[in-house]
Amino acid sequence: MTVRRCFAVVLFGTIAIGCAGPARADVLKRCVDSISDRQILVCSMAIESNLLNDAQRSEAYAIRGIRYAHSGQPKQALADFNESVRLAQNSAIAYIIRGHFFLDTKQYDRAIKDYSEATRLQPTNSQASARRGAAYLRTGRFKEALSDLQVAARLKPDDPNILNDRGTTYFGMGEIDLAIKDYTEAIRLDPLSAGNYYNRGNAFALSNRLAEALVDLSEAIRLRPDHTNAYYNRGVIHALNGNREQAIADLREALRLDPTHDGAKHGLVSLGAGG
Repeated sequence: MTVRRCFAVVLFGTIAIGCAGPARADVLKRCVDSISDRQILVCSMAIESNLLNDAQRSEAYAIRGIRYAHSGQPKQALADFNESVRLAQNSAIAYIIRGHFFLDTKQYDRAIKDYSEATRLQPTNSQASARRGAAYLRTGRFKEALSDLQVAARLKPDDPNILNDRGTTYFGMGEIDLAIKDYTEAIRLDPLSAGNYYNRGNAFALSNRLAEALVDLSEAIRLRPDHTNAYYNRGVIHALNGNREQAIADLREALRLDPTHDGAKHGLVSLGAGG
């Protein structure tokens, strides 16, 4: 006969009876599945319930931390991510999640450190390699970025985000043909990403393939009508092609979307449409 260990937990004045085993999974599942505006509360209840083991509490802290981050509470988010790592120091996922927070908040050296630990713990985790590559890319360390993104692409060849980041790395290294190749494959895998078209459009423009650049930038705008830089870059290409009115229209739209856009201001002045 199997004996189930049960616990009495007081939650907001109500006594809840929980048992080790299925109850642990149920408590964590509620934390994972809760709708966004209740997730912090439900995960807090799970963390304080004493029904979770360390690995499960680590997951609950990570989930609550993500919700804090999305709610604009970075201090509370980081505290939860730190606790998640403390409870699961051999978990690559805990380091990856905290690394994502550091990457999103532009703390690139700390992100690289966490992704490096995740890679040490789980060398075949494509997320760790891909996101460390992204962190290197954002700091202009193209050689290190390419090394990581090559590994990530081998581990997960059908990930358009990895290919897009590798394309941007090639772009930064001046390898424009390789950048176009990666952006093209990223578009094939994710044809609804405005960023993929925008990046390839810029690569085409740099290769003086202006007609192809216009097609891609127009598609980026169609997919994301508020893409300021796509309007600006398309306007510049129209100007290079001698299409003054189209150039002015695009530069004015870029300036409407971002009144501080100096490039659009200077472009309009150069076309005699400033002021």
